[in-house]
Amino acid sequence: MKHRIERLEETLKYIEDFSYLIAMMHRAAARIAKNPDTAQLHGILLNYRDFRSALLNAAHTSYEWDAWGYNPSHGDIDVNHMYGFTRLAAQFYAWSRYSRRVFHVSDSLRILLQATQLPHDYGVNDIPWPFDAFAVTFEHPIPIDHNPTKGLIYGDLVFVSQRDCMRQDDRVFTCVSTTTGPFINEKAKNIINTNMQKGRYLDAYDTLHALSGMHDQSKAGVLNVVQDKKRNLPVSSIVGSPDARGSVVNDVVKIVCSLCLYLMTLPNNSRAIEIQKLIPPPQRRQRVTIDGAIRHETEVCMVTTDNVVIDSTELAAIEDMIRRESESRGAAALPPHFRRGYFSRPLGQGANPLAPRTVWHRPTFVNKHLLAPGTLPGGNRTTV
Repeated sequence: MKHRIERLEETLKYIEDFSYLIAMMHRAAARIAKNPDTAQLHGILLNYRDFRSALLNAAHTSYEWDAWGYNPSHGDIDVNHMYGFTRLAAQFYAWSRYSRRVFHVSDSLRILLQATQLPHDYGVNDIPWPFDAFAVTFEHPIPIDHNPTKGLIYGDLVFVSQRDCMRQDDRVFTCVSTTTGPFINEKAKNIINTNMQKGRYLDAYDTLHALSGMHDQSKAGVLNVVQDKKRNLPVSSIVGSPDARGSVVNDVVKIVCSLCLYLMTLPNNSRAIEIQKLIPPPQRRQRVTIDGAIRHETEVCMVTTDNVVIDSTELAAIEDMIRRESESRGAAALPPHFRRGYFSRPLGQGANPLAPRTVWHRPTFVNKHLLAPGTLPGGNRTTV
């Protein structure tokens, strides 16, 4: 539980450190060029010190682009990265404004959801989003992107919103890499600030440039997947990209969409969900300091499978089959075979208000009893 909140705290510190880096680079470059007008900062680069206070008050105030947005300029270290950074800040604000809910998905549930097919007739708008904005964390990191130079990038945090404060007509999935966190220590900040105060702008800029290079070489950052709500594209069109980058990204989108459907299948008071509110509501907001910008009234929802229907060996086999897409090579044609799960709408219920709106048919091994003891479809063998 503690680790999930720490990941959000690390991501918030990343926003603060990255804002500090870009703001100080602009100021140092302007002093070196003896052109102070170019150092006029705006948006989050100017106000990042107040971002924590804004998160605490987000439920009572609206998002202001002039205060928390940023339009990248030619002088920024990476314009594309700056767009992703700006979206991350907006997603953080939306999370704080609309729910402050974190769904923590267990490994077993994540594997089963990956092995479950989404309905082909479901559009983006048909997914029953539990909140206008929420966060999803995973027990262990999963691939979120494939960079040609940096290789596979892993993440364990996703912000999801249908009202991300930047454009009201988008559904946005913001995947955060595991290395996204604080990267400027207090010693480095003291050196930079001292050099700026004493007029040693070149020394300050050299330190900032070195930090920028270290950041660029790391796998820190975010990846945004944006879907226009007006078009209501089928979910299958999001998860069916054949290229390496798309297939990794779409796995994350598929898990999140499947999680939303899975929550609809659970009865009230299900043991598959455990909710812990970190600070009870009676505590007055005025007494909460900015250090509590993440923990204050945040709800962490631990989501697992509602009952044990498959053991760890079979879960490992399912995960391996997902990775290798073994069904495309004929494994599914064997009489004993692995069958992917799927969601469906229940039939024959009419207008019954008590009927479930979504039914989950779980991934399973069909006719497993026909196999030799200790074997699983696809040639996997284990000790029994």
